[in-house]
Amino acid sequence: MVYGNAAQKQSEPAELITNTKGDLSSVVGMSMGPALWIVNFALIYRLNPSLAAEMPAEWAPIPAPVVQAIDSGDAQVPYSTVASYFH
Repeated sequence: MVYGNAAQKQSEPAELITNTKGDLSSVVGMSMGPALWIVNFALIYRLNPSLAAEMPAEWAPIPAPVVQAIDSGDAQVPYSTVASYFH
């Protein structure tokens, strides 16, 4: 799929992308990038509209210390190391 391929290339190697809306930019996981989110929503809606209606309307960016931990290593960070950043 064209959108999936583009998102994958943008997010390598850590599976993180910058999502920009207006003047705000934040780091999110690849699946929350606009192109993939729209494709996923469309596929889920086509298969099960009631399930698609339960998809979150809002999302939160990945906390900066977590992004730094992911970027500084091999993209795998034990959850116990960063759990305190997710409240």
